[in-house]
Amino acid sequence: CITLFKSQAPQPRIIDQLKFTCSATTSFLTDGFAVGSYFGCDKGVPTYGEGCVAQGLLPPGTDLEPLNNNAISIDSCNDGCRLQVSGQGCYKVNDFSSIQQYQSDTRSFYVYLDESVPCESNIVTDPQPLPSQAQPGPFYAIYPDRAPDGCQAEPGTQVPTSCCLSLGPQPLATEFFETPCFAGGGLTQDGSVVGGYLGCDNGTQTYGENCVAGGLLPPGTDVTQLNNFATSVDQCNAGCQFKISGKGCFKINDFSSIPQYSADTRQFYIYLDGPRCISNAPPSRGFGSGSFG
Repeated sequence: CITLFKSQAPQPRIIDQLKFTCSATTSFLTDGFAVGSYFGCDKGVPTYGEGCVAQGLLPPGTDLEPLNNNAISIDSCNDGCRLQVSGQGCYKVNDFSSIQQYQSDTRSFYVYLDESVPCESNIVTDPQPLPSQAQPGPFYAIYPDRAPDGCQAEPGTQVPTSCCLSLGPQPLATEFFETPCFAGGGLTQDGSVVGGYLGCDNGTQTYGENCVAGGLLPPGTDVTQLNNFATSVDQCNAGCQFKISGKGCFKINDFSSIPQYSADTRQFYIYLDGPRCISNAPPSRGFGSGSFG
């Protein structure tokens, strides 16, 4: 979750103070004056803003209702926010002592923004935690039958995170990949070999499918040369015909799109952790434990 940060003790979460993405609130002051703030999801990144009303401070009795709304971005929050921070980490934000009437206010404010749970919209809610088995990921979500209607999308489309969470703990994708560029028969029902990629491209977690010429290789194919530490999705064997990267839950290809597997009712999704990757170098303790997290 996203919290206000102070080392001495647990601090109140921003969502306990700001009920909308764009808010005007008296929560931070004791004399009835209100300040304008923003807390939302801008292009998939948690974003925080201050000074989001033209006057800076609003006097007691101001009608705040029109100023509390779910703005779609920090720049569309009321009059725009003069202080803006985004991305994971701890940031120094404004102290009230910088305002003349609050010079005696000794409080010093910081904000901690957390990307461990992806933000997917500007609806301020307490985000659902990822299954403990799946932290930090990446992991597959494999539905035995049709997924919920809200999860139906073309392969490569980012879908709500709930599409990857609703099944409960799912297998870590690294259980299927011994190396970033990998060919195996673990996902097909007859042992036919498919080629995939799961690596770190330019610091971002990247996933690929259809990474062997022909798409499918017959059961028993010698895949020794196809399992390697490729440096990018484009360098994985024949190059991957399908690729996605970033952070969140994505619809990927179902086997039912291949004629010989038309009766396979499973639907496939993958959750990627975005920047939580290090490199594609051979790890010292196995690919799954060394390259991700």
